[in-house]
Amino acid sequence: MKQYLFVFLFLFNGYYLFGQTPYKQNIASLVSVTFPEKPSISDTLGNRVTKFIDSTGMYTVINREIDPEQLLFKPDKLAEFYDPIIKGYVKGTKGKLVEKKTFEVQGFKGIEIETVASPNPNLPDLRYARMILLNNTLITINFWTLSEKKQATETARKRFFNSLTITADQTTITQGNNPPGYLIGVIIGKILIWAMLIGIVAVVILLIRKWKRKGKTPALGRKSI
Repeated sequence: MKQYLFVFLFLFNGYYLFGQTPYKQNIASLVSVTFPEKPSISDTLGNRVTKFIDSTGMYTVINREIDPEQLLFKPDKLAEFYDPIIKGYVKGTKGKLVEKKTFEVQGFKGIEIETVASPNPNLPDLRYARMILLNNTLITINFWTLSEKKQATETARKRFFNSLTITADQTTITQGNNPPGYLIGVIIGKILIWAMLIGIVAVVILLIRKWKRKGKTPALGRKSI
């Protein structure tokens, strides 16, 4: 069962899931996004990765600056900018596009997608993303979980996605111009896979340390509530 992917996360996070303290995180001095708890931040391949993982799924925001000289399209061609990024994202995450739709936040347009990946016992197969270009920064908000948890995690996903708020002066923000979107999408997809795997390893290490301090072996057959 794919459920065992989150066994360690349940053990580590289960006792405080209902007591989580939402954390509003600034992203690139352009927007804010609210995570269930304070996220970790790292830099990978020119991308700033902001991530939090719990038993519900993986919450991630990736922002990448794009060379202004590569941004050459007009605002009415914004959809053409997103299309190759989506194709690259789907390939980079080894997924299949299920749905694509537009969304707006404070008048600025983005794309939301739902993808399903081939079965992998080490990774969630149901993956959602929202992509939005603001000035020369591409911001991708991601929520990954298991297919069988689609309904159970819907509220958490929508809360996370809808928390996106533009904090910069909107009169200074533009949406236009065109980098090699396909390559960017591939990079983002691969970064998400690595972020998930690294997160799981980190949780396992913390659990081992915690168990050693307590001086007893946990019962792996039970889940924390």
